[in-house]
Amino acid sequence: WDAHSTAVAVEGFTVYRAWVYKRAAILAGVPQPESKQQRLGGAPLPTVQQYMQWGYWLEKDFLQGCHCSGQTNGGEVSFRGLWATGRLFGKNILFITLGVANGVFVDVHVDVKGLARSGESMWKADVIEG
Repeated sequence: WDAHSTAVAVEGFTVYRAWVYKRAAILAGVPQPESKQQRLGGAPLPTVQQYMQWGYWLEKDFLQGCHCSGQTNGGEVSFRGLWATGRLFGKNILFITLGVANGVFVDVHVDVKGLARSGESMWKADVIEG
């Protein structure tokens, strides 16, 4: 992950997190080797635990609790999504793409000027909400 944040922050590349590619493959029906190993004491791993262990999950449904609702075009929007990619623009603006449902992504921008140390910990965040 450090290589990802360095490439995005310093070199200006945009790279999606692994879950984005894996979700596309899973939804397309491509078998995943982990589907044969998703057991913990004989029981299937919970979805969130799959994400924390592998960086993605095997179920067809998107992670519970993710959403985007409200007004657009300058209105207030409520969102909670899984970080797909991000890119620093200048020194103070962070563009983030969040997955909120299968195949549904929203773009948000964050003014990091007021955040501690330009949001260094934000690069390691998984879920963003606002």
